[in-house]
Amino acid sequence: MSILNFIPTIWAAGMIREQERAHRFVQDCERKYEGQLKKQGDKVIVPTLMTPDVTTIDLPAKGSDRLTKIAAPTALSDRGIEVMADKMTYFNFAVADIDRVQANQEMMAEAQRQEAQKIANEHDKLVANLAASSEATKMFTDPMKVVVGTAGAGEIDVLYLLDLAAQKLYENDVPDSETIIATIPPRLHTLIKQKYLQQDTDNSDMMTNGLVGKYGNIIIRLSNNVHNGGTSSAPQDNIMIRTKDAIAFVEQLNDIEAYRPQDMVGADAVKGASVYGTKIIRPKKLVVANITY
Repeated sequence: MSILNFIPTIWAAGMIREQERAHRFVQDCERKYEGQLKKQGDKVIVPTLMTPDVTTIDLPAKGSDRLTKIAAPTALSDRGIEVMADKMTYFNFAVADIDRVQANQEMMAEAQRQEAQKIANEHDKLVANLAASSEATKMFTDPMKVVVGTAGAGEIDVLYLLDLAAQKLYENDVPDSETIIATIPPRLHTLIKQKYLQQDTDNSDMMTNGLVGKYGNIIIRLSNNVHNGGTSSAPQDNIMIRTKDAIAFVEQLNDIEAYRPQDMVGADAVKGASVYGTKIIRPKKLVVANITY
């Protein structure tokens, strides 16, 4: 049986590599905690520390007793945010000969690419839908219509939209040294290009992850998975503008194995699963631009 020669680590490595290339939203998530993940339903604990208070006092006048008492220390509690891996996307396909597929690098790469893109798409949709979460702060009480140029009542210029999003993050004490990411749909990308877009053509690796340009300190990525609160004919996009540590994403690629399907003759099959979850862990580092066109 050819499945005896199946090497799951090769398939897993290829799937992970292709997923990373295909991700748009997940690309800019906090992922350093996902090594804790073991199986579906597991929780990953993201540690967070309370921000310590500071106190300002007046010092005694020069020449007087300079001894100054300070208040007792404030006890900091080490809080943890739970990220639940509560989603699973699996693949299960049959081929005539697993050995032949593994030996044929082009065939193997194409199989991995197609499966990885589909799984990465599911990952991205889950992260993108956090824009509708109550933890995600909307920039506007009512959606604003994006225009190119002079804006009237209920409208906003497309580049001012980005400037205002960055301003709100800075007002939330996001350092201006931190990179901000805006993941946008094609329809907004078209408007930005009409006004201005500084192309970043020096980093081909980033281009493969949907990078289409940069505006000031904002990296712009393109995705079809931006959350749409309206309809296809009257879209209301909820666009996340954030830093890379605003959202945590965890994933474990589990149980990739070859087997003989009982209802097929002379075929081998490969199956595996991606177990994953996501959560907003630093709400102040995320704003949602709720817009129409």
